This record gives sequence, C-alpha cells and structure tokens, in this order.
Amino acid sequence: NTLLVEKNGPACVITLNRPQRRNAISIELMEEAIDAMGAIDADNDVCGVIITGGSDYFAAGADLNEALQIKTAEQGVDYFRRWHRLC
Repeated sequence: NTLLVEKNGPACVITLNRPQRRNAISIELMEEAIDAMGAIDADNDVCGVIITGGSDYFAAGADLNEALQIKTAEQGVDYFRRWHRLC
C-alpha cells in the first residue's frame, strides 16, 4: 500500500508511495519496508537496494499525526522499536 518494490536484475528499487503525505513514514510504511527488506535479504539474486521517494521529494520524516497519538510509555517503546527495526 505504501511502497512500490521493483526488482531490476541484481538491483531492487523501493519507492515510498505516500505522495499525499509527502511520504511521511507511518507505522504501516515501516512494517511494509521491514517486510520488503526481509524478502530482499532472502533473495540471493539481489546485490543492491535503492530507496527513493519519487521525483518530487524523499520523505517528510515521521508521520506526526501517528506520533502524536502515542499516550503511554508502552506505546512509545513499541513505536520506537519499529523505528529501530526499520533503520
């Protein structure tokens, strides 16, 4: 939903695909990126990965609408664990 993944020979291009939010990194995007990287890591034919945001911008950073909904320490830890896995 939030990523476009295209394999081109030994390269894989991941394009962030939330243009309406300037590719702000949402929880959904984080999960999709983590899953995509896991699949790419298991593919012995891929030698390199390019991550792009498209032609207009890369990413606005974190989706602050989601970040502002964090109300408890447990939610905060969960949110930042996702960021850690993504990075």
